[in-house]
Amino acid sequence: GSDRTPVCECCCQVASHLDTPTISADVNTQADDGATALYEAAKMGHQEVVQMLLSQKADANKPGKTGMLPLHIAAQRGSDTYLCLFSRIVSMLIPVTSKARVRRTGISPLHLAAERNRDDVLEMLIEAGFDVNAQLSEERMRLYEDRRSTALYFAIINNNTEAARMLLAAGADPNLDMFRPLMVASRMGCIQIVKLLVEHGADINAAIPTHPTTFPAVYMFSMKYLPLFNICRWAGPIIDVLLDYVGHVTLCSRLMEHLDSYSGWSAIKEKAGNHRTFPTW
Repeated sequence: GSDRTPVCECCCQVASHLDTPTISADVNTQADDGATALYEAAKMGHQEVVQMLLSQKADANKPGKTGMLPLHIAAQRGSDTYLCLFSRIVSMLIPVTSKARVRRTGISPLHLAAERNRDDVLEMLIEAGFDVNAQLSEERMRLYEDRRSTALYFAIINNNTEAARMLLAAGADPNLDMFRPLMVASRMGCIQIVKLLVEHGADINAAIPTHPTTFPAVYMFSMKYLPLFNICRWAGPIIDVLLDYVGHVTLCSRLMEHLDSYSGWSAIKEKAGNHRTFPTW
């Protein structure tokens, strides 16, 4: 009574025949959960088994029960000790994985690499031409409360500046997610990422979809982190907009310092000094 599944048995048989030219087992045999020997070997980090299976024409495009392919699994695996091992497995799987088949899974290995902070894998996938603007399927988006959809969002929610930089440099659109990555970065106070996003065309006037006002959400978040005002000369415009939503206010010394940092903002200081009343709605 062995407890090993047929897939595990297949892996063991492959491992025992690494020096032989052929393998008697069907390398594409699937277990009850849909997993193949290649899928299991990629998941467990068995590099030599992956290599042998691929040499015997194992199909890298057969999904497991979650709908993901061996490349997906390898892209999200790896601890500090085994990062290089899984990176090598990813490099072997990339050339034999169909991008069209990846699209049908509703999730890109880019999402998983970004989610797990696997910058090395992210770089390989980008260089291999995987779509940096691929979005999660509706079904997979529902697994996340914030309805995230892009690899860029995963990178930013992890405060991973390097991953965000790679994705943006490769053409990632910062305005695809329902909740814009710029809002997330601003709320978290990730100044370097905010700067990157703005430089790559992030919409600073985007509103929160669930918020009843059109007041730009990023301005509200930025008030908590005043250094954000220095990015792309935000201070004046942001304060100017904020003043439209308040009555008479006295600006604190820090805001005054920001306003004094650029010429042409004296009118904003005067605007703050004028006695105004709230509009009646």
